[in-house]
Amino acid sequence: MSKKDKDATLCCEVTHSFMPVPLPPDDPRFKQRVENTFRLDPEASERFRCGHAKELVQARLTEALQGVQYDVEQARSLAVSIANNIRLDLEQLYLPRYKLVAHVLISERRDQGLAVGCRFLWDDAKDNFATATFENQTLVAVAAVFGTYCE
Repeated sequence: MSKKDKDATLCCEVTHSFMPVPLPPDDPRFKQRVENTFRLDPEASERFRCGHAKELVQARLTEALQGVQYDVEQARSLAVSIANNIRLDLEQLYLPRYKLVAHVLISERRDQGLAVGCRFLWDDAKDNFATATFENQTLVAVAAVFGTYCE
């Protein structure tokens, strides 16, 4: 091998060395890796509590609709607002791994019947729901909140 060939091979040899710098824990891009718990059931303290949820839903309905007259233009936005408030209140209870669905129906009171139904595919041991109603002279409101446990 000639000197020219040796120089050619030496100048073509490139090595890269890279050592990533670990992110500090306060960096927003830092994600701490956590081992899976492999828990399939919620702890007793983490279960969806119907009684507490029903009280909370009833309080939200009463607070939002006390003294309100039914208005067809306002009913939709009022129902959405109440449902969001109920869901946010229940999320603050910190039920890990629970997905919450809040449904509110507001109807004008005119001596008619009202039937509300919902169907879910869930596990009776882990998932649950709570309902509440509110009535005044001009409107009827039905609220339901569903908590489904996601493994």
